[in-house]
Amino acid sequence: MKISAEREADGKAIAEGEQTLLLSDFGIKAPSFMFGTLKVGNEVKVKFTLKAGPELLAQLEALNRAGQ
Repeated sequence: MKISAEREADGKAIAEGEQTLLLSDFGIKAPSFMFGTLKVGNEVKVKFTLKAGPELLAQLEALNRAGQ
């Protein structure tokens, strides 16, 4: 998954990512509705945007240092 991240001038961080998954890769059959007349595709696109303030970033950095 490609993730783009940047830190803003006020200390906040923003990360965004997107990944296309296939339901069949997870053993999930694509659902259908109305007795099979309406079918859903096998692809699902997952997107996210994560916004973190300076306080959370400091906590994550401390956890990372403690785990090293």
